[in-house]
Amino acid sequence: MKNFRKFVVGMLLAVSSSPVAAAPTQTHVMPQMGFWWNPAEPGRGYFIEVQFGTILFGGFFYSASGEATWVASTGTMQSAGVYSGDLVPFSGGQTLGGSFQPATAGPSLGTLSLTFTAANQGIVTWPGGDTTPIQRYDIVPGGSSFHQSWALFDNGWYYDPSAPGRGFALELQGGIIYLAGYMYDAQGNPVWYVATGPFVGELPSDFAGTLVQFSGGQTMTGPYRAPVVANSNVGEVILYGVFANGFNLVLPNGKYEAITRFLFAPIPAPGTWQPVTGVTPATGNYVYLQGQPGDYVIRDTTYTYTQANSVITVQVQPAEPTLDRAAPSLYITATGDKARTGTFEIPQGASLMTTGTYLNLADNTGGATGGLSWGGDARGCTSENNWFAIDNIAYDATGTISALDLRWEQHCSGAPPDPAPGSNGKIHWMSNDPTTPPGPVEPVPANLWSAPASALPTGGDYIYLAGQPYEYVSGAGSTGVTYVYGDYDGSWTLTAKGNFLQVIFNNYLWTGFFQTMNTLNQFEVGYYPNTLRYSVNNPTVGGLDWGGMGNGCNLSTGWFAVDNVVYSAGVLTAIDLRFQQSCFLDIPFDSIPGPALNGQIHWTASGAAEKHKR
Repeated sequence: MKNFRKFVVGMLLAVSSSPVAAAPTQTHVMPQMGFWWNPAEPGRGYFIEVQFGTILFGGFFYSASGEATWVASTGTMQSAGVYSGDLVPFSGGQTLGGSFQPATAGPSLGTLSLTFTAANQGIVTWPGGDTTPIQRYDIVPGGSSFHQSWALFDNGWYYDPSAPGRGFALELQGGIIYLAGYMYDAQGNPVWYVATGPFVGELPSDFAGTLVQFSGGQTMTGPYRAPVVANSNVGEVILYGVFANGFNLVLPNGKYEAITRFLFAPIPAPGTWQPVTGVTPATGNYVYLQGQPGDYVIRDTTYTYTQANSVITVQVQPAEPTLDRAAPSLYITATGDKARTGTFEIPQGASLMTTGTYLNLADNTGGATGGLSWGGDARGCTSENNWFAIDNIAYDATGTISALDLRWEQHCSGAPPDPAPGSNGKIHWMSNDPTTPPGPVEPVPANLWSAPASALPTGGDYIYLAGQPYEYVSGAGSTGVTYVYGDYDGSWTLTAKGNFLQVIFNNYLWTGFFQTMNTLNQFEVGYYPNTLRYSVNNPTVGGLDWGGMGNGCNLSTGWFAVDNVVYSAGVLTAIDLRFQQSCFLDIPFDSIPGPALNGQIHWTASGAAEKHKR
C-alpha cells in the first residue's frame, strides 16, 4: 500500500512544475485513446476515446466544495481533430457497491470544444471560453508512445451492460494498468476513484488494485489547487478471466460483474463506412486502417501508410482456379514499420475489377460472392460478414491498373462474439504519385551520442561500444560496460553493397548490419532516425542490427549517423559512423525499448589493407 500511495500521489502531485509542451502546427489528427492531462495542473485528468468518428470525453476533477466529480461529452467529431458538443453532468446513479439505479443527465453546462493538433496534444475550450492545453499521460515513462501489441484486451471505456450509468476507464502501459472508476456516492453525487498496478495476465487475478479517492483539487475552470488523499483505501478491485474483450470484475464488497467495452458509437451499415473527414492525407497515395473496439487484426487503433513512410503496391491478379482464385483479385501491400497485406476478390464469373460494393464476403476461398482477407503484424484470421467497395478504378492502355479508391470492413470469426468486431480500411492510390520518403537528416543533430574523444585510439581504425546499465547485447551489468577495439585488437571484415553495410569483427564476436532508406543507392552523410531491426525494418527508413557476445535483439529501435563517407569509383573507401540500438524488452503485453547500446566506428580501406599485410 505504501508503494501504491507513493505512485499515485507522485503521479498527481510531484510534477506540478512540468510545462506542457507547445503543440506543433500541423494538420489536425485523431487523438490517441487513453488518459490525458495538463502536467501543470496535476490532480485532475481526462479520458478520451473515438469510435467511428464519435468521441466520448470524460473529465475528472473537483467540485467547488472539494469533492471529486466528473462530467462527460459525446457526439460526432466535426472533422479529424475537431469536436464541439454539450458538456453534461450526471447524478443519482449506482454507487460502487450498491444495486443498480439509473443515472440522470443534468442540464448542459455549455459547449465543450476539443482541438487536437497532434495525436498526443490538444486544447480543451471549456464553457465560458477558458482553455486548457492537454497531452497524453504517461503511466510509465514514455508509456503513451509504446506499441501495445500483444495485450489480451484493448484500452478504453468499460461498463456492465446490465447496469449502465457507471463504468471504468482502463489503460495499459508498460505492463501497468491505470483504472478510473466513474460512479456516484450515497447522496447521488458523481464521484471517481483510481487504482493502478501491474497487469499479471494470469489467474487468480489479472489485476488487483486498491481504489483511492482524492479531494480538494482544481475545479473545471478554477485556479490550480493541489488535491489531497481523502481515502487511501476505498477497497480492492480485481479484474480476472479475460473474455470477448472484457473482464470479470470483483468489487470491494465481493460482488462480481462482467464488464465489457462500451460501444458508444453507432455502427455504419455495411458498405457505408468512411474515414472521418480530414483524417486521411489530402494528397498522395495512402492506406488508412482503423480497428474497431475488440478487433484482433488491427486492434483498436489506427495506422496511416503513405509513400513518404512506407512502400505501397497494388496489383490485379488474374483468376487462377488451381489457387482457389475463381475471379480476378486485388493484391495490396503496405510495408512500413509494420507490414500489411490484403486480397480483394470479386464474385466468381466476373472478368474485370469494376466499381461497386461487394457484400456478405468470407475470406478468400474462391466463393460465388467474392472474398476479402486483410492481415499483417503476425495477425490474421478466418473471417465472415465482410465487404469492400471499389469507388474508383482505372487502367492504362496496356490494361495495367493505374488508379484505385477502395474501402473495406473485415470481421474475424470462430470465437465469441462471432463474428467479432471488425476493422476498416481505405486505400487511395495512383501509379504516378511522385511522393518519395525523406532522405537522411543533414546536418547531423549536434545532441546525438558520441564517444568521448579521450577514450578513442589516437590512430588507425577502431570500434567503440558502450552499453548502458543492464543493456542486453553488450552484457552490461549495473554500471554499464565499454569495449574499445583498435588496429591490433582483432580482425575486421567490412562489406558495403549499395545501401547495405555489414561489419564483422573477430570472427563474429561482433556483427553489425546497417541499411539506408530504399531511395538511396549508397550511404550518405546524415542522421538516420527511427530505425528498426535490420531485416524487419521499414524500407523507407532504414535498418540497424548490432549483435555479439552471443546476444542479439529479436526486435529493436534506434538510429545511426554517418559523419563521413568516401567512395572511389563506387567502392566504399572510408566511413565514420555512430549508432544507438535498444532491444525491445519482454515486458508483458507491451513493446518497450530497453537500455541502449551505443557504438562508434572509424574505418578506412587503406587501414584495412595495412592490417591485412600484418
